[in-house]
Amino acid sequence: MPDRDCPGCGGAAPAGSRFCPHCGTRLDGTSDTAVIQPPPDETGPVPVRRAAVEPHLFGVTPPMALFALGLAAVAVAILLLAVGTPAAGLILLAVGLLLLVAFVRVARRKPDSELARRSTAAVDGARDRVSVVLGTAATRSRARRRVASLRAQLLRLGERRRALLLDLGRAVYEGDDAATHSLRTELAELDRAAADKEAEVSAIVEQARREIARTRLEVQPTEMVEMPGSPGEAQPAGPAVVPEPYPPPDEGTPPQPVPTPEPYPPPDEGDPPQPQ
Repeated sequence: MPDRDCPGCGGAAPAGSRFCPHCGTRLDGTSDTAVIQPPPDETGPVPVRRAAVEPHLFGVTPPMALFALGLAAVAVAILLLAVGTPAAGLILLAVGLLLLVAFVRVARRKPDSELARRSTAAVDGARDRVSVVLGTAATRSRARRRVASLRAQLLRLGERRRALLLDLGRAVYEGDDAATHSLRTELAELDRAAADKEAEVSAIVEQARREIARTRLEVQPTEMVEMPGSPGEAQPAGPAVVPEPYPPPDEGTPPQPVPTPEPYPPPDEGDPPQPQ
């Protein structure tokens, strides 16, 4: 069977093929594509329904029930402790505290009330504050131990320096140049070691201060700062301000002509009279 010409692109298609290998046009004259007219435009309001899906935790006790049971257990435990039954009171107090802990955990997973949200926020805030206090105390304790060790080393270096100064004075008095040079060299090395210890103490104190500040910063509330403009945005330059003359030309004293001195004696009066 000879090749067929595609009616779409005019290319040659092999005999028996249903589609053109060049453009994909169907060659048997039929089409499986259904043409559907688009729906007319809607002219009226379209009703919209909104549905909110609430989480349902199966097998989890409601947080308010745990809160009520915990408070009741703590109140009864205090009453039992007051009337003189400490054993039952302590047991019931432990049960009440466990119920309150369970309430906080369930409220964190399902904060369905204002009380649950406030309780969770209060517990989280207290936990953060305790964490800050413990972290600050640990940082200060480590820094205090290291500084105390360095201070002890500085005391030993100071005692050694005093002994060397006594030996240096004796060597200078006796005129021992070799001993004097050796003692001065050892004193210089001792002073450098003491200066290094002092610098290390300052570095430890500064590092502890930064760690404490960073620990406290982690629990501080976030503050929004309004910036006057974008960092890379420059303010447009305005026209140059020209100062006004003072006094203004229309308000000051008007200019006067330059005075010309009169000739003396005046031309029409002759010589001035002479004294007798």
